[in-house]
Amino acid sequence: MSIPAVFLWAVLIAFAWPAEKSTASEMVDLELVIATDVSSSMSYGERVLQLMGFAEAFRDRAVQQAILAGRRGKIAVTVMEWGGEGRQTVIVPWTLVDGPASADALAETIGSRVPGQLTHGTAIGDALARAESLFAASPYAGTRQVIDVSGDGTSNRGIPLATVRARLVGKGISINGLPISFGAEQRDESGRPDQVSAADLIAYFETDVIGGPAAFVQPAVTLDGFREAVRMKLLREIQGFEMIASLETPPQPRRAATTWPTPARSSAEGAAR
Repeated sequence: MSIPAVFLWAVLIAFAWPAEKSTASEMVDLELVIATDVSSSMSYGERVLQLMGFAEAFRDRAVQQAILAGRRGKIAVTVMEWGGEGRQTVIVPWTLVDGPASADALAETIGSRVPGQLTHGTAIGDALARAESLFAASPYAGTRQVIDVSGDGTSNRGIPLATVRARLVGKGISINGLPISFGAEQRDESGRPDQVSAADLIAYFETDVIGGPAAFVQPAVTLDGFREAVRMKLLREIQGFEMIASLETPPQPRRAATTWPTPARSSAEGAAR
């Protein structure tokens, strides 16, 4: 083989070979992408509830102790909102959590956000693909990589979900699901019910969304039990393969009236890109 040909092959291999993270990346027990659904089917109250649920979970002492109990005692977290095809927004960049102070600071950052709304359908495949790119750009190197995806409907736009899921699972990335299944019906952008029952949504997440090592679904089956579902999901993700059945609590019954939580500061809702 001539020298020019050898050079050409070297260039082609360099561009085709997946980039590895720098060996200088800080090691953590877990790299976690929290992907929250802000598509049009999610009401403002539900979108706020997602943020408040994760904020409160990071303030929880059991969650903070679980982080410290890891081999390295630290995890890295980023938070992303997602909606339709090509519509995702990172609202919290990669953040190191290595104790109560940093966990409380992350909770304050999440809880002070005003949720956006991203239109044009529900594109779970696109959301997972964006999460994949966030791992590639992460300044941390985790023993485990997990995507925590919540949503209230099935994927109906964008990249085929099965294609992205297979690629992520092939890389050893876990995808866990939090189906928001309070109501028997979800609504599309025109306000028409799309007839996705709570049971069907949970089954969809189990069969079509989650995948990878120790993947699981943690349904939010009642409005008032949402915060506990988020806390349990986060605990399971931080602890990895360990079971935490002893910490589980039964879902709380729905109250007759619910007051939606309010963000720490107000501003106009995020516009769709």
